Amino acid sequence: MTEVARPTPYETDSIRPEDPASGFRCGKHPPDDFFVRHALDNDRQGLGKTYVLRDRDAVLGFYTLSMADVEAEVAGRALKVRLPRYPLPVALLGRLAVHQDAQGKGIGARLLRDALRRVNDLADQIGCLGVIVDAKDEDAERFYLRYGFVIVAAETWPHRMFIALGTIRAAVRFDPLV
Repeated sequence: MTEVARPTPYETDSIRPEDPASGFRCGKHPPDDFFVRHALDNDRQGLGKTYVLRDRDAVLGFYTLSMADVEAEVAGRALKVRLPRYPLPVALLGRLAVHQDAQGKGIGARLLRDALRRVNDLADQIGCLGVIVDAKDEDAERFYLRYGFVIVAAETWPHRMFIALGTIRAAVRFDPLV
């Protein structure tokens, strides 16, 4: 009897050995350099998992996820609640980039939705208060603000942003494609 592949709610797959040589370019040096030089090794070492959205063999975009912690004061400000006074568990969206030929076509939103769904699913198994991201510039900050992230540290760039797990779960309940 042949096994039937179960559908996945994710649009991405783990990075493959051939992906760094695919010619991915988002137009900004740090994410391009990261993808080519570090994404695969970091993924293999468990430092940050890289997920790739492909169209055939072309890499349209990618993101990385890892675990992190956030100071209780920062999370409490964002959540408007009082929390224990020790670092609290969150997921870190470390990188998110879209190929320069695919920009402006909703790929970034698809990647973010995919990342948030993964965090939502994992939060049933591990402690996780939400997701943090470091917006590197004003364009990135505007992007994340559109999807419910709030700025929790903006003294210097990058600006630390946060979205609560409750917000993610409400979005998933409202739109199962999130």
